[in-house]
Amino acid sequence: MRATDSASTMEARVVRCHSDIEEEVEIEVRSQRMEVFVEECSTPLAVGHTYPVHLSLVVLDDDELQIGGDGPDFIKPLGGGRYRVRGTLRNHATLESCDLLFDVSELVDEVTPGAVVEISADRVSASFLDG
Repeated sequence: MRATDSASTMEARVVRCHSDIEEEVEIEVRSQRMEVFVEECSTPLAVGHTYPVHLSLVVLDDDELQIGGDGPDFIKPLGGGRYRVRGTLRNHATLESCDLLFDVSELVDEVTPGAVVEISADRVSASFLDG
């Protein structure tokens, strides 16, 4: 994962830690709840606590990116930790959707900032940062 910048860091409250898969947690960020895969975390997470977090969309299939289209932003759970996300590309690295920011730097190399992008993500990765 590339270095994070403070502009894309948000506060996330841990809602639930999965007992069967240690790396999966449910978080709430800016009133949005989602299941995430913990990519980086320097301290143990505790339910009910809030941590600075940086979110990234992970896509394993190149066919899961669409550029353009009309309609509002959305973050739609598809089950199994997968999400369909539509938003606006802020720069060549950040997708803004429903007031959340996602690192998409490895997915949208040649997309013009300001474009509406829709991505089917295989998972959302979270890097929990030192406060």
